[in-house]
Amino acid sequence: MNSFLVAIYAVFIAVSIATAFWMVKKYQRSHSVLYLSGVLVGLAIMMTAQVVLFSTKDASIALLFDRIGFFGGVWTFSMILMFSLFFPFPTKRLPVKNALLWIVPIAFFLPYIFLNPSFLKSVEFVSGGIHETYGLFFWLFPVVICTLFIASVVVLLKKVPLAQGVSQSSIRLFVLTLFVTTGLAVFFDVIRPALGHPRIPIGGLHALLLFSVSTYVLARK
Repeated sequence: MNSFLVAIYAVFIAVSIATAFWMVKKYQRSHSVLYLSGVLVGLAIMMTAQVVLFSTKDASIALLFDRIGFFGGVWTFSMILMFSLFFPFPTKRLPVKNALLWIVPIAFFLPYIFLNPSFLKSVEFVSGGIHETYGLFFWLFPVVICTLFIASVVVLLKKVPLAQGVSQSSIRLFVLTLFVTTGLAVFFDVIRPALGHPRIPIGGLHALLLFSVSTYVLARK
């Protein structure tokens, strides 16, 4: 990864974390802000993993941070689902059992991604990027991501008639951004590598788009 991309990602990571903590402090009683801030933290995890993955020359470190990046994806989409359940009603309370909607995917994938070689076997450095060798059960990852994505979109679209003004436009913009960023992520990080093409360090571009829109939605609250 060239120094220009590293600099962009470093700024993005710092701004993501700073924005998340600032918004949580400012809107302490808003559950929707809490979970959307969680989205920013997840994006920061993914981008940190990308920087290390495409900068290191050590295969074992690359494998570790590749797995961290995939976990960041599960975390991010779990937070998006929880955000969708609260937005645009910031202080709405959900039953405790609803926490399972994000706890279960995260709790399941944490040991699965890091300890199970049948998820991601190895990472090799090739010309133009990296080559990943997937395990038999790697495909659970896109299935979980797509499930969380579809559930989030369905919940948000159902809330459009209930919201007014700024909230309505924010929901539409956020859903559109989810479609674009999820499609880019699945194509560049899952489908393209699965077809034998090297994985290239542009995952931060779709994450940057989602970060920008998420921050915009937070700022309009």
